Amino acid sequence: MFCKNCGTQVNDGAAFCPNCGQAPAPAEPTPVAATPVAPTPAPAPAMNFSPAPENNGGNKNMGIIVGGAVGVVALILVIVLLANIFGSSSTKVTKKYVNAETNDEYISLCYGKYDDDKARDLYFENLEDIMKEEYGDDAYDDFMDQIEKDYDTDDIEKAYQAWLEETEEERDEDYNDAYGKGWKKKYEYKDPDDMKNSKVDDAVEDYNDSVDYYIDEYKDNDAYDNEFGDYMIEALESMEIDEDKVKKGETVEVEWEVDSDDIDDDKMEELYLEEDGEYEVTCLKIGGKWYITRLATDFSDFEWFVSDVYWNSFD
Repeated sequence: MFCKNCGTQVNDGAAFCPNCGQAPAPAEPTPVAATPVAPTPAPAPAMNFSPAPENNGGNKNMGIIVGGAVGVVALILVIVLLANIFGSSSTKVTKKYVNAETNDEYISLCYGKYDDDKARDLYFENLEDIMKEEYGDDAYDDFMDQIEKDYDTDDIEKAYQAWLEETEEERDEDYNDAYGKGWKKKYEYKDPDDMKNSKVDDAVEDYNDSVDYYIDEYKDNDAYDNEFGDYMIEALESMEIDEDKVKKGETVEVEWEVDSDDIDDDKMEELYLEEDGEYEVTCLKIGGKWYITRLATDFSDFEWFVSDVYWNSFD
């Protein structure tokens, strides 16, 4: 600051000017631009607020109340937005189902507790007894001879992985021959259609009937009187749906078509393939999550592997 008497610069906080001894003048305060205050909106007719307690703060408390109300509204909007982005829906579940590429991805969309890796391990561990009971005393030996011939290994797990790769390659080759290389499938998802309560009940009943059918198959077949059969029965029982827990049901129609300029109609006919089509996916909301109405065990293929290799041994 500067002395008001002689103009000498004086250190801030000095009581007297070192030049003339007069008390210096304080620095002029920096002007602060006034912040425009938005008019307080009138309260909505349907909302009743308790009056703020009177005190010397007056408008200060009213500002806090209004600001708090605005903050609550903003928070609600954020929650709704996040729910729309991250929340589960029948359409999202259907898209995951359509685009799934692995068994685990399919199984994650199904209701119940089923571990495909555990089931496969128990199946292979008990395979000799299962095959002898199903196909006869020599079946397991014939199967082992065939996987060694086809896959040059006596390790069932290694043969299974090789079979999966081979099956996928054959499928891709067939599709490329029919649709042409570089083909793609385009999907269109229709808006979900609400199921009436009677339709939801029917869907649950049909689903549970399928579960019960497979439970009986494992219970009544002596080939599965082992750890594998016990696990499959336990897993299937976990898949049964309690209709009282079903909150809602929706169907999602999916339309698809092949995008390609090099489609071979004769090859498509030979492989029973189509160029376009549509199907419907039924979804149930159980608790707070959506599920497709398919059994998780539908997506297991280790039993198909054993059957395929075994029957090839007769060629």
